Amino acid sequence: MRACLLVLLACAAVAVEPAWSQAQRESIARDAAAAVQVDGAWHVRTAHYRVRVDAGALLAAEVAAYCELARAAVLAELEITGLRESEPCAVVVYASRARYRAAFSGANSRGRFDWNYASADAAPTYLVATYQADAARGLSGIVPILTHELSHQVLQAAAGRRHIPWLVQEGVATYFQTWNVFRDPAWNRAHRRNEFQRELCRACADDALPTLPALAQLEVWDADHFGPITHTRYGCAESLLGHLLADPSRRPFARRLLRAALDGEDVATLLASDAGRRVEAEWRATVIDQARLVATGVSASTASR
Repeated sequence: MRACLLVLLACAAVAVEPAWSQAQRESIARDAAAAVQVDGAWHVRTAHYRVRVDAGALLAAEVAAYCELARAAVLAELEITGLRESEPCAVVVYASRARYRAAFSGANSRGRFDWNYASADAAPTYLVATYQADAARGLSGIVPILTHELSHQVLQAAAGRRHIPWLVQEGVATYFQTWNVFRDPAWNRAHRRNEFQRELCRACADDALPTLPALAQLEVWDADHFGPITHTRYGCAESLLGHLLADPSRRPFARRLLRAALDGEDVATLLASDAGRRVEAEWRATVIDQARLVATGVSASTASR
């Protein structure tokens, strides 16, 4: 059993308000009417997800619809055409932090992805879980967490039983954390937000940006219980993925990096190659330039437009 945990970020992601089409609204209404209530929770099934939500049939149907949209967005942006494992993923949304913590032995996180490969012959099990911090916000209040954890699940299903280096695993999930599935990919790339910009700025100021091959070799990602070291690692991973995916000329290396991670190749060796060193030099220059802009009061997102 492995688990990826997402702790509440210092920089809160801007809420994604659902912009359902009329056809989607009608489908959600049908799913809500057909939802099954078991043990006080509402259950909705889709082609790829088994959704359980404590706070009502309508939210359960919305979560189910959103999961399918997020899955399609991740597969399309990463250009993944097939999964090694196709088992459905359980998605649980608890009505409160207390219920979430009770279910996971006091976990101090906003969301988690658990996967279990019991044996070489057994089908895997996948679980994505989060909770409603603010019931009044409905689906929009849990979208960033859901998208992050669902990205983990899609990526792991693409890798099968292989370990994905944390640089890629967390880089992909955090990249999609601010993705708006109701907007097109070009809009999302142009409006990408680095949730850990503050930590990257501090690392640049301290001349403490880690190297990419070193990040790719880490066995333990959370070095300081989600303190500044871990946040810097998240910032590096997210900004690297964003840097590679933002420009058509860099996307081939993004595909190469992703394929190496999913196929069990040595990602650190790829990043230490001549091509990898060129990518790292360009990425580091971009991060340092953005940090300088932030230091002078100009946001990186503003400067890029």
